[in-house]
Amino acid sequence: MSAAAAKLLLLVVIPPDWDADPAGVKEFRRCLVDKYGARMNLRQARVAMRSPLALYFGAWPLGTIW
Repeated sequence: MSAAAAKLLLLVVIPPDWDADPAGVKEFRRCLVDKYGARMNLRQARVAMRSPLALYFGAWPLGTIW
């Protein structure tokens, strides 16, 4: 893994009234590592939200965020 890939991070914030499927989160993390060498942090919001929020940190390959 390159130094740039080691710094890729996806932060996902989910609404407080949502539940994340542990198996789905595990699979998604595995896919991020396999394809991009990235990490993911999943957090539960403390205030009401309409939908999840995804924040990308690092120099992701072009077109990844879409």
